[in-house]
Amino acid sequence: MLIELYNDLPLNPTRLIIVDHHGERAGKEQPTALHQVFALLGLPPSRWSRWFELVAANDRGYIPALVEAGAMPAEIASVRAADRAAQGITAEPEGAAEQAIARSPDEVNFYGRGALVRRLARTFPGGWYGGALPAYGYWGHGAPFPTLTALRHCLEQGLQRSRAAAMDTAS
Repeated sequence: MLIELYNDLPLNPTRLIIVDHHGERAGKEQPTALHQVFALLGLPPSRWSRWFELVAANDRGYIPALVEAGAMPAEIASVRAADRAAQGITAEPEGAAEQAIARSPDEVNFYGRGALVRRLARTFPGGWYGGALPAYGYWGHGAPFPTLTALRHCLEQGLQRSRAAAMDTAS
């Protein structure tokens, strides 16, 4: 079983269970990795807890999804802290990250409308994306990453198309 991992090893794909909700498997209505594991284990719905719901919401759509799930500020802080801890992020790397961002970013990220996320993923392959698609989500790309000019152009074209579609619908 590969959980949120790519099969980059010489493993027979027909013998693998891939648990993921990113890329083509992303979407607001798609099960998160936690939902998928819960189902694979055959656990009854009565075992699904509020904590699981909040963790799944955070994984799917970050803080906006937590708010949508009715999380209180203390719950959001707790889930976000647990998320960072699970990823091995402590105060030291967070501080180092802030300093590195100020000096030399080595990736670019976008958070916003799902249509723009999918547009970025199509236009600049090799990155990552997910979230509560098709409504909203995130996209990122590591070095070498697209230029600011190319990113701006891609987003501006996407926004123009969205506006044109909205005007056609309104008329």
